[in-house]
Amino acid sequence: MKATLVHNPAAGDGVISRDEILGLLRRARIESRYQSSDIGELTAVLGEPADLIVVAGGDGTIVKVVAQMPDRAVPVAILPLGTANNIASSFGVGGSLDALVRGLRHADLRKLDVGMARGPWGCCHVVEGLGLGALVRVAQRLGDLKGSREEKLRAARKAVRATLKKDEPDRMRIVVDGECMPREYLMVEILNIAFAGPRLPLMPTVDMGDGLFDVVMLEPDQRKEMRRWLDDERPHGSPPLFLRRGRKVSIEWDGTPLHVDDHVPPPDDGMVELELVGDPVSILVPAVEGRPGVVR
Repeated sequence: MKATLVHNPAAGDGVISRDEILGLLRRARIESRYQSSDIGELTAVLGEPADLIVVAGGDGTIVKVVAQMPDRAVPVAILPLGTANNIASSFGVGGSLDALVRGLRHADLRKLDVGMARGPWGCCHVVEGLGLGALVRVAQRLGDLKGSREEKLRAARKAVRATLKKDEPDRMRIVVDGECMPREYLMVEILNIAFAGPRLPLMPTVDMGDGLFDVVMLEPDQRKEMRRWLDDERPHGSPPLFLRRGRKVSIEWDGTPLHVDDHVPPPDDGMVELELVGDPVSILVPAVEGRPGVVR
C-alpha cells in the first residue's frame, strides 16, 4: 500500500515527529511519501499516484488537504494531532496513533461532503462549516490558549457558556432552500460535520455524506437550556437548537463575527452563499479495539 503523508509539524505542539509517524506507517507496511503542510500549495503532491492520503494534523490541515485534492476518489486517513479535532471526532476517529495506523487495512469508508462559500471576501471551500455569533466571538476573545488539549477545550467551553449568558442576539436573515427565517439568533452554525467549536457535538447524529447542510440556530429563549447543556464538562446528547437541513444556504451578512472553517473573514456586509459542490471525499475510519471508529 502506498500513501502520501501530509503532516503538520506544529500540531500537538510538535510532540509527534515526522520520523515517528513514518515509522508507524512503515511497520504497518504502508510505503509513504512525506510532505509538510507548511507549503502553501499541495495540489501537485496530492495528485501523485497513491492508494490513500494520510493527514497527520488538526482540523486546519485536513481542510487544506481536502480543499486541494485533485481527485476525491483517493481515500483520506486522519491521524488527529490538533486541539479540537472536530472532523476526526465526527467520524469517531480516535485512540493511539499506533492503533489507528494498524487499523487502516481494515477501515470503513465514510463520505464527507464538501461545500463552497461565496461572500464579500471571495470564494473558498468549506469542509467543517460556516457560522456566526457566539462560537466565533469566543474564539476571537480567547486567542491562543495555553495548556494541555483538554485544558484548552475546558476553558473554551466555559467561555461559550459565559458568552451565552451576556451576549445580545444578532438579527439575521437566513434562507435555507428558499425558506426565509429572519429572526434573532445567539448563534448559527451551518454544519457539514457533527462537532464545532471546542469539540461541541452540535449535531451528534449527522450524516456527513447525505448531500445536505445541517443549519443549527440558537434562539434567545433557548439560552438557559443551552447553558445547562454546557454545564457538563464534556457535553453529550442533542443540544437545544433549532434545526433546518438544506442543499443551499444564504445569509444577509452585516458584519456579525463569522467563520468559514477556521478562517475569520474581516467584517463586511453583503450576501453569503453556501452550497455543496463536486463529489464527496472518502474518509477511512480504522477499526480500533475490534470496532470501527472508537473514539475518546
